[in-house]
Amino acid sequence: MGNLFSIGVLERWGLSWVKDSEWWGVFDGTESLRAVVYAGNRRADGRFGLAVASGTSDAAEVLGLTLAARGGVAWVVGETSATEALWRGLGGHGSRIASDQILMEALTAGDGDGLPIRTAMPSDFEWVSTAASSMMREDLGVDIAGDRPTQFLSSIHACIASGQEFIGYHEGRRVFRARMGTDCSGGAQIGGIWVDPSHRGAGIGRAGTRALVRELLSRVPRVTLHVRQDNEVAIRCYKASGFVPVRAFRLLVR
Repeated sequence: MGNLFSIGVLERWGLSWVKDSEWWGVFDGTESLRAVVYAGNRRADGRFGLAVASGTSDAAEVLGLTLAARGGVAWVVGETSATEALWRGLGGHGSRIASDQILMEALTAGDGDGLPIRTAMPSDFEWVSTAASSMMREDLGVDIAGDRPTQFLSSIHACIASGQEFIGYHEGRRVFRARMGTDCSGGAQIGGIWVDPSHRGAGIGRAGTRALVRELLSRVPRVTLHVRQDNEVAIRCYKASGFVPVRAFRLLVR
């Protein structure tokens, strides 16, 4: 249940190869599944935008060889051992971004006040876009709005339309943003958490995250998120919001 993203894709689309996305698996001699990878958002140059693998290291490396033969992958994320093995299969070249992360899970929300939150509306588009691009620059050093502006803006539009973007308020101002990346029977995964710099250090992140966790736990059994291993401030915030560390994750970007 740790990898809610893959579970969510599987539940929504099944194993059929949908447009621009594929599932691959490695089986042993008894036809038991050893590793699986979801590769999505295939681009015009043949490379996939994202790959998420699970399973044993030796089998995940085979999956990397498979995807390399089909054009490669830009972003790889998942449990550390499977992700590193997949990367080796892809060629093992140096990464533009290598981020050691922790997968955290909340089964109950932490004690304390929550921030008033709501789902974003079309009128919030500009504010959400600014918050999302700022979060990526601060967290990973990626100018996603500048690198792929059309895809970035389209994704913000789609997430607002599907109710995945959340906004928190303090004294009538929008100060907190978070995105729900996955919503499935196993739980919900959130990310993209960002607080307006002028309101940091006042507990806004904790209150907003706590409120969102409470909202989501009213309809799903768990909430998960990824956080950089060296981001001690964020880890303290998430622990105060009900999260506990469960396993090591890794993000690699070409």
